[in-house]
Amino acid sequence: MLFSIGPLVFDLVVNITEFDHDSEVDFARKDVVGARRPFEFVGPGDETLRFAGSLFPERLGGAGAVEALRMIQSTGSPQLVIRGDGKIYGFFVVKRLSFKGQNLDAAGAPRRIDVSIELEKTDQPSTMSVFSALVSLFG
Repeated sequence: MLFSIGPLVFDLVVNITEFDHDSEVDFARKDVVGARRPFEFVGPGDETLRFAGSLFPERLGGAGAVEALRMIQSTGSPQLVIRGDGKIYGFFVVKRLSFKGQNLDAAGAPRRIDVSIELEKTDQPSTMSVFSALVSLFG
């Protein structure tokens, strides 16, 4: 396993080749006389994860990952993100998905699908909302 986003596991078939992690903190600033505006820490800001990779459905399978990602995004529910070595990143929502089909076969189906995923950090959901999200995904 390379990563998992909720129930979707990325491995050598459903492959990720790039990973970006951006995080910010927020500060409040106010004017003071005779000095620079001081920074006052107010808490964590936005945190974004970006994944990119390619699927080769004709050779390796993995075409179902496209629909699984769309389903996860359509629920709008926070998903637990875990790296293959066990590092837990926390809960994220799928903010943006991009799919690019290449090398089309005679029926128009892509032999290669480039995938780009952008996730935004959110607070941990309540137990009830996690349960309802799982029911909607598998229901």
